[in-house]
Amino acid sequence: MKVEELLNKENLPDDLHWVAHEYQLQPNDPVFLLIAWHWAHTRKAEDTLRAAQVELKAALDSRIKTIVGAIDKADALADKLTRLETALTPKPAEIARDFDEAVRPGLADVAKNIAALAKSSAALAFHAQAAVAAASRRQVLAGVIAGVAFGITIAVLIFFR
Repeated sequence: MKVEELLNKENLPDDLHWVAHEYQLQPNDPVFLLIAWHWAHTRKAEDTLRAAQVELKAALDSRIKTIVGAIDKADALADKLTRLETALTPKPAEIARDFDEAVRPGLADVAKNIAALAKSSAALAFHAQAAVAAASRRQVLAGVIAGVAFGITIAVLIFFR
């Protein structure tokens, strides 16, 4: 409603009609004009506030829905993270059992191979010691023979001189 429409007493809203009647104000009275102008602006401000309230409520409702959805997802994620943590948490007994199952057969084979290698190495070491002893004896014998031959050669050279 415009201010010009308020100047006609028939168009007055109930609030202003009561004021005009109670205080016997005429539409051309400056006080009446001031009250009408103030009433019109107050009414416009109330309408603006109601529109803003509706917009705010709509915006908040959509944000609340978004937040509720996010909370639901966070709850579901928390449950999944708990299950993942449980699955990834090391269990020493199971790890030891799995390790034993995976490593024990290989370790037993390695132990057998080492024992067989030790036996064959012992035989090889025995034969190597025997060969070294024989070589030492041959070396000593060769040294003795070389010494005797050298001595004989020297004796012959001295004798025929």
